[in-house]
Amino acid sequence: LIADIAKLDQGHAPHYSTLRPGAVRLAPSNWYLGSDVVLATHNPVSNTGELLRRFADARAESDRLFGMVRRDSLYERPIPDRHRIVFYLGHLEAFEGNLLRETAGGMPSFHPEFDRLFAFGIDPVGTALPSDRPSDWPSLEEIHRYNDRLREQIDVRAITDTVLLNVAIEHRLMHCETLAYMLYRLPFRSTVSVIART
Repeated sequence: LIADIAKLDQGHAPHYSTLRPGAVRLAPSNWYLGSDVVLATHNPVSNTGELLRRFADARAESDRLFGMVRRDSLYERPIPDRHRIVFYLGHLEAFEGNLLRETAGGMPSFHPEFDRLFAFGIDPVGTALPSDRPSDWPSLEEIHRYNDRLREQIDVRAITDTVLLNVAIEHRLMHCETLAYMLYRLPFRSTVSVIART
């Protein structure tokens, strides 16, 4: 999804959401920021109505995956070197908010602390595995309020930029895949509240 992004001063390998205002779009699939180039996945769909439908479908899919997990298990870390599930609950919305704020502009931040926390997570010390505790993360109620307000901000803007919509869709679906294999690692009967049947 993303290539050739310079690391931030903090030492993070940033997501697309770390772009700064003033990016100049020179080609349909590229954003240029000085020497940094961000490549968005090419998607032949350029119809805004179709992309908005796909965006809504991607949201519904991530909501469905989170809904499969019991509340008390959202703070679990099924894979030792990945974030806790709760990070992804806030990350999907934060990414889209940061993406639009830093590229399209005109969307003020109402919670900068959460914008940053859910962009990067809580870093491990040195090269050790993550050691954060569930109590280090916000409550589910706080995260849901943040997510709901961000979705309202995004939806009221009626985004029509096909590059931004494609990036948001691809990012959310990428993390749906991540969530699927994380949930597979959860203890079955004690953590999964709803079993998806095809």
